[in-house]
Amino acid sequence: MATGKTNKLLPVGSDSHSTAVVDMDLCPICLDEFRDPRVLPCQHSFCMQCLQNHVDSHKSDIFRKGVFHCPSCRALTYPTYKFKPVSEWGRAFPQNHHLINLLSLTKATEGCIFCESCLKQKRRRLANFWCKPCCEGLCSNCSNKHASKKDPVSMEHQVLTLSSALSQIPSGPSCPLHSSKEMELFCTKCEQMICCLCFFDMHRKCDSYVHSLLTVYPDKRGAAETSRLNLAAKKKQAEELVKEVLKEKEKVTVSMQEIKREICNIRLKIEKVLKEKENEIFYDLVQLHDDQQNYLDGLLGQARDMVDSVSRHLSTLDCALESSCSQFMNIYQNMSPDYALQLPQPKRLHHSLRFSPNQKYFNLFREFEIHKFGEVSLTYENKLESATDYTNVSPNIFLEADGVESSYEVIQQIKDNHTKRSEHLENFLRPLEPVKLNQFPATLADETDYRCFGQIVSLPNGRLIVTDSVNHTIKQFNREGHLVGCLKTVGQPFGICVWSNSEVAITFPYSSEIRLVQHVNMVLPWSWRPLKTVYKYRGVAATKDKRLVCSSLDSLSADILTVHSDHTDVVQHIEMAFLYPEVISSVGCLTITTEDDILIVDQDSNCLVCIDLKGRLKFVFRGSSSHCNICMCGVFGISANNKYIYLADTWKSRVIRLFKDGQFDKVLLSVQKFILRPQSVDVTSDGKLLVLERSPMFFVHIFDSVL
Repeated sequence: MATGKTNKLLPVGSDSHSTAVVDMDLCPICLDEFRDPRVLPCQHSFCMQCLQNHVDSHKSDIFRKGVFHCPSCRALTYPTYKFKPVSEWGRAFPQNHHLINLLSLTKATEGCIFCESCLKQKRRRLANFWCKPCCEGLCSNCSNKHASKKDPVSMEHQVLTLSSALSQIPSGPSCPLHSSKEMELFCTKCEQMICCLCFFDMHRKCDSYVHSLLTVYPDKRGAAETSRLNLAAKKKQAEELVKEVLKEKEKVTVSMQEIKREICNIRLKIEKVLKEKENEIFYDLVQLHDDQQNYLDGLLGQARDMVDSVSRHLSTLDCALESSCSQFMNIYQNMSPDYALQLPQPKRLHHSLRFSPNQKYFNLFREFEIHKFGEVSLTYENKLESATDYTNVSPNIFLEADGVESSYEVIQQIKDNHTKRSEHLENFLRPLEPVKLNQFPATLADETDYRCFGQIVSLPNGRLIVTDSVNHTIKQFNREGHLVGCLKTVGQPFGICVWSNSEVAITFPYSSEIRLVQHVNMVLPWSWRPLKTVYKYRGVAATKDKRLVCSSLDSLSADILTVHSDHTDVVQHIEMAFLYPEVISSVGCLTITTEDDILIVDQDSNCLVCIDLKGRLKFVFRGSSSHCNICMCGVFGISANNKYIYLADTWKSRVIRLFKDGQFDKVLLSVQKFILRPQSVDVTSDGKLLVLERSPMFFVHIFDSVL
């Protein structure tokens, strides 16, 4: 029984009144000997009055919650009889009879227990007997009276000698539900120690599973010894793992220092190259400065000589003007040759030193801003000498995360498996700058609405077509910017792709159709034919086997269509919302790679998703991740060739180039390179890059290829 301290029975000498001495407990509240001890459900005991005082001091919580906390363990305690007033809750809890017996028998072991009946009569007589129900000591005379028939209340009480009462003190733990009973049984079904009353009250159905403690003890001890051996083995494995982890920590620290030194060496090499280039340009600057200074010094000497000569001639002329006629003529004829001298004509007089930065080094600086020195990663090393097996270690000892990965985690794993292309320093210094060949506006003179939104596509004959969804027009230009053909449409054209050598496919989502337009004869009314579609499509691209891949305008899906004379059939439906809900939140423009993979732009999540024709995910490019620091914002155009993928990032006014496996390459065009809000890109068959700007400019830019 838990009472605040552990009760211990100690052997004593040949005292005639007892055979044991009990180490008395104290009340945890008053720290005095227990007076009328009461036991709580948590098995802690307190004096009845101390417990009542504790309850009275927490009346506010009791009235609000109906419970109070145990003073020892803070466990929530509910009253035995809730209908009783709070002032009687302390008395409502059961008495700890086991503790009362111990307290009384302790006095007996110390030889200081007296007869309670005699004490009431103000007589002091040692007790030789013990009434168990009354928990009182009795002398010989009072014990006879106590058990006589004259007292009907106590005549059936069990009166024992003090030595017999001491021998009946339970040696094992007492039952938490029946404090006067010792737990001497064990239920193997419930794995619980019980007393005899528990067996009859709650374990009647466990009859075949209830055994004495002596019967169960050998098996349980054997199981405990086996468990101890297993724990010892696991402890040894854990200690070995600790040693290995500490070793790996030191190894990782050493490798980090080595990598730091390696990175510093790269930086020092770059700084050395920059310092050499700086000294080189400083040398050229000093040489040019000295040459110009020498030239100016010579020019300065000539100018000063001219000033002195002219000053002398002026003085002579002043004197001649004040002299007579003959004297004047004599002076004038002598000074005429000097007076005819001409001023020196300086060729580099108004020249100043100027520094013109090398554009290649500016490109290199931009590359430094975009790229990193390299990638830091963890590489698995399979060491044969490491023979420690941790597979049998319990999950309670080592926590393992072997749960099922979500699709987003699989996607991240696929993307992280791509290795970054190593760029040597000499290759990294190589300038990659596109050259603009031409630019021209894609608007017409009679168009008043300049909120143009469209797509651009290059034709096999070298020309290009621009769709204008605001002005409902399809325009064809040559590369010099001259309008070749224009077709007015009833609906709004959106996506466009080359269908054949003479036709382009254009989506009209609001009329649920795709139109095949003959670009060789666009001005005639019969230069196009409609294909009815079941759904509304926005983006469109053509595969190698003459099928169309379209992105839906209303749902997160893409369809693969076969083309007939006047309609299309859906041969495959790719539902993005069910396949990759964590990845794709919208489908916009799309294109087809040379391997017939589908590239879809997610404008809501600002990412690029690559899937094959069966809908299987290949990679996702989000930009702001571990492999680059590019964050996309509003991608409206996409194109691809056999080496690269080009993205038109409209709101950040730039064109981003990726490798065909989805790895970031560089920012190809930006505002600094005279590109403003690009909304569509395309690559021609001869490698030229076409960029269509958004309103208000709506310009077409043509750049030379950069491979």
